Amino acid sequence: MDQATAVQLLVVPVIAIAVAALARRRGWPAPLLLVVAGLVLSPLMPAYELDPEIVLLVLLPPLLYSAAIDSSYMRLKTVLRPVILLSVGLVLFSTLVIGWVTHLLLPDLHPAAAFALGAIVAPPDAVAAVAVARRLGLPRKVVTILVGESLFNDATALTAYRVAVAAAVGSGITWVGAVGQFVYAAAGGVVIGVVLAWLLSRMLRMIRDALVENTILLLVPFAVYLAAEAVHASGVVSVVIVGLVVGHRLPRSGFGTRLLSDAIWRVMDFFLESVVFALIGLQMWPIVTALDWSEPWKPLGMALAVFAVALLVRIVWVPPATYLPRLLSARVRRREPEPPPWQNVVIVSWAGMRGVVSLAAAFALPPDLPGRETLVFLTFTVVIGTLLVQGPVVPLADPAAAGLHRAGGLRRQPRRGRRPAGGRLGGPGPAGRTGGRRRRRRPPGGRGAAQAAGRAPYAHRLGAPGRRHRVRGGGDAQRRLPAAAPGDAGGRARGPGPDARRAPHRRRGAPPDHERARLRRGHPRPRLTGLPIAGCPLRSADETADSVEMWKFQF
Repeated sequence: MDQATAVQLLVVPVIAIAVAALARRRGWPAPLLLVVAGLVLSPLMPAYELDPEIVLLVLLPPLLYSAAIDSSYMRLKTVLRPVILLSVGLVLFSTLVIGWVTHLLLPDLHPAAAFALGAIVAPPDAVAAVAVARRLGLPRKVVTILVGESLFNDATALTAYRVAVAAAVGSGITWVGAVGQFVYAAAGGVVIGVVLAWLLSRMLRMIRDALVENTILLLVPFAVYLAAEAVHASGVVSVVIVGLVVGHRLPRSGFGTRLLSDAIWRVMDFFLESVVFALIGLQMWPIVTALDWSEPWKPLGMALAVFAVALLVRIVWVPPATYLPRLLSARVRRREPEPPPWQNVVIVSWAGMRGVVSLAAAFALPPDLPGRETLVFLTFTVVIGTLLVQGPVVPLADPAAAGLHRAGGLRRQPRRGRRPAGGRLGGPGPAGRTGGRRRRRRPPGGRGAAQAAGRAPYAHRLGAPGRRHRVRGGGDAQRRLPAAAPGDAGGRARGPGPDARRAPHRRRGAPPDHERARLRRGHPRPRLTGLPIAGCPLRSADETADSVEMWKFQF
């Protein structure tokens, strides 16, 4: 690799990180700004065609794995029906409708190639869905549905894409063979994911080193994806299954493992998401220059038609898929007494941004496929259109403006320190109560009254014998509760003896119960010498370990 190529490889990440940093500083949506920056810089940079192998083997597995770790396996079980209807039913429905419309617009194109385009643009992007879920204060159930759909719809779309491409190049595949291939890919991905997740869990139980555990977890998504694809199963499903299992067992790991895992995957998500959205915009110039623009109205008209169909298909599918099961099944009505608010249905219907997986699948079309340049251009317009049209509109669904007060609707928490007129913190209240902040009532007497009565100052804060209080600090400077008198009722003597260590309330820096149990069983305490924790300066091993514990309990 020469120096010029190395510089070109560094330019895109550097620009992407700089634009993302500016967006974070200004509070702007980073994905949209990165896409626009890529579109602007595309004519100024050397032409680079997105390599589908890099996307499917390098970018997609860690992003899916990170999203699966952050997801909840238990919450996904509660929304299994809508997730399946969206990730399987909607993807197949979109593939058929978009493929049929494309075949009407391009009658000379092979029907299988038209349905391949439908499979390419059918699945919403996992990265965009997670970004929207993080930015909006959506209800937890809506977020779980959007993230769960984005985790599994890629497997359905890529399997349908492979079947359509095989039919387009004349591989002689039948409908029965296509259905069998789809079932094998999905079931094989689940089986491989479950087996590898079980093996990984057994291996991680024998490792008590936070650095080694996180290093292994970094390699897991790539290894799982390659293992599933080697047997022609769905690598996407396998990665998602392993990520869900790892995320489910992660709270039982050591605090060092959890702390490092959170920091590592946050950095990984930020870097990969920035590069992915910048690469989407940079594809404009090579895609546009590859088309014949002798009749510009023709490709632009087809692009607008396919983009409109891609939007309408989701809007048409989501409301019936939400309310029809309640009308047809009494079991669903018993399980969900209240129907979903229509505002949630609208947001799910509109949140269908496409992303880099669709572009990678378009670039992976065979070079000798007739109409390949047109299919890539149509895919690019759908991806850019959904990101620039749907992306800015979804955050405009302001929960406060909607006036939602029902349970399960979009609700914004009131700002701290404010209450509506008539409450305790402002305005004239009921029964002539005046506004203003309510002061805490102090106990009778004070420092002087306590000394005059022969008591220790502020003894009422330490409490009478028998009351339980948190003990802060440590060492000789730690304040201890006074011992109970022989005739006092309740409580245990709390002097400087051995019982003083057995305070009912654990102090802030003490390890939790399961960590103390591990220490009693003889497991070594993690030593993170020289590791700066959340901006803390470099400390000794014991001080750094205590800082890790303190930061954990502050979270």
